[in-house]
Amino acid sequence: MKRVATSLILDAPIETVEKVLGEVEEFLEALPFVKEVRQVGRGVEVTMSFSRFLSRLEDTYQVETYRRGGVVVIQLTGRKGVMTIALRATPTEEGVRVDIEGSYRGRSEGLVREKLSEIVNAIKNFVAERVSEEVIYAPQVRRVLGRDVELSDVLSVSTLLLSSTLLESAKVPPGAPVYSVIEKYVGEPRGLLLITIDAGEARGRMLIDNGRIEGAYLEKGFDHFMGSDALDEIRRLTGPATVNVWLVVKKKRGASTGSAPMPRPS
Repeated sequence: MKRVATSLILDAPIETVEKVLGEVEEFLEALPFVKEVRQVGRGVEVTMSFSRFLSRLEDTYQVETYRRGGVVVIQLTGRKGVMTIALRATPTEEGVRVDIEGSYRGRSEGLVREKLSEIVNAIKNFVAERVSEEVIYAPQVRRVLGRDVELSDVLSVSTLLLSSTLLESAKVPPGAPVYSVIEKYVGEPRGLLLITIDAGEARGRMLIDNGRIEGAYLEKGFDHFMGSDALDEIRRLTGPATVNVWLVVKKKRGASTGSAPMPRPS
């Protein structure tokens, strides 16, 4: 039997990591050498194909998943062999450590042996990216200046605007990308920014903290998007639109909120 192992440390809550580890079908679709993933009754089957020079192995595996706390074991049982992928999440002082191990026993072990490292590393990259998305974009409620701010709630955003100074109000011409106004603030340490977007039937809000995107929300017609889905939609928006960029600051009682009148939040 061939085994391959790797690990990574994630700066995220253990609950977030465990949620990502439970996304079995997304794991399977992210694996290299996968030709097809399909639902069969209440279960899942995956077809994988391995080749090297004149050697080739293709098999269809039935997928069984076992979960217990921070441990997830995915077993793929085919006619020609069995592949097992085990993931364990453990809290440490540095963050959450995720150990990933892949093993295979069956026909053409020599052929599959060379591919296990690619499979395990693909899973490692998938876990890192998905956890990052969950941490950065998923939360809709943020603690700002001692209060909870919910980007989907107009009153909550209006209250935050009372503690903000308008930095920029940009008019985006028809056909031009809305995100071109926003992207210059990403990666730049300019404090905590609230961005409001008004693009006709699409209205959005974003929080950027010292260049790091901390939250995103978009309503478009009858559809509502949050987190990474909202960010994807905002990146697709084109003008005509108005983008307002606000610097969130602690105001002294009676201080002005900026030279421009405060609009209704987008």
